[in-house]
Amino acid sequence: CINVASHNFDKISISSRIALETIAAQAGAVIARLQAKRALQESEEHLNSMMLNAKHYAVYRLKVSNPGFHGLKVVFVSPSIINIMGVDSPTKFETWFENVHTDDRKRILKANLKAFETNEFNEVMKINHPDKKEHRWIHSIAKGIFSQYGKLQYVNGIIIDITERKRVEEALIEKEEELESKTNKLEEINVALNVLLEKREEDKILLQEQVLSNVKRLVLPYVEKLKKGKLTETQIALLDIIESSLHEIVSPFSLRLSSNSFGLTPAEIKVASLIRQGKRTKEIATIRNLSYKTVARHRENIRNKLGIKNTKINLQSHLISFA
Repeated sequence: CINVASHNFDKISISSRIALETIAAQAGAVIARLQAKRALQESEEHLNSMMLNAKHYAVYRLKVSNPGFHGLKVVFVSPSIINIMGVDSPTKFETWFENVHTDDRKRILKANLKAFETNEFNEVMKINHPDKKEHRWIHSIAKGIFSQYGKLQYVNGIIIDITERKRVEEALIEKEEELESKTNKLEEINVALNVLLEKREEDKILLQEQVLSNVKRLVLPYVEKLKKGKLTETQIALLDIIESSLHEIVSPFSLRLSSNSFGLTPAEIKVASLIRQGKRTKEIATIRNLSYKTVARHRENIRNKLGIKNTKINLQSHLISFA
């Protein structure tokens, strides 16, 4: 800011004012250039600091000297390239391709040649790290920089070490494969168990059929012969109990009543079986050696569990329907 005053003139002449404005403009331009230069210098210093202190990534710039595959020269490469790629020094950055794993070499060579047409390179690859004696994974991204006349001048790029990420991905894939394998094994076991259960059920049914057949063929005929003989009342009652029990064995009736859907107790099943045969409460009490009230209570419990309590449904007819 320039402040001009005169003790002799009321105003500054036009020529003097023009001269002063010219000087002020030139001074302002110099100051602006200095400020821009300082800002650029600070930006470059910050960028250089980032490039020099990088650990898990490396940035580089290549200059286009001649067209073709070998027409690039190294301008700058972050020192971290030594640790990431295993090259001898940043100046030997061109040798990076020698460390590419054989599994990826053909693909990367093809992508590198294509980059000279598209001016872009974006590939993930596996490398053989000569110093760490292990496989590492890197992600390389590069882009061509053109002059104002449309001529390719530089190639700027970044190389990122993504080994840890790839290892996590591989571990996750391995776990998924392991889980899938276990799931398949469980499915196979379930199939085998189902087959065994079906076979067990078949064997159970076969055994039941054999027992029923033997009881009907070998036992019941003798019971019928005994009933035709001269027996005391006690013997007749005992024989009725035996016959009733045998009928329970040969009939699926007791199995149905004892299922979870009804939940009848063994005593209630025996009473229900006698009711089904047409025995009255007094007869059942005699046969089962129970009091009249006990049999009546069993009848009430049976009706309740079968869901016909307080209805006009005949209990004997309802039990016969279970056959």
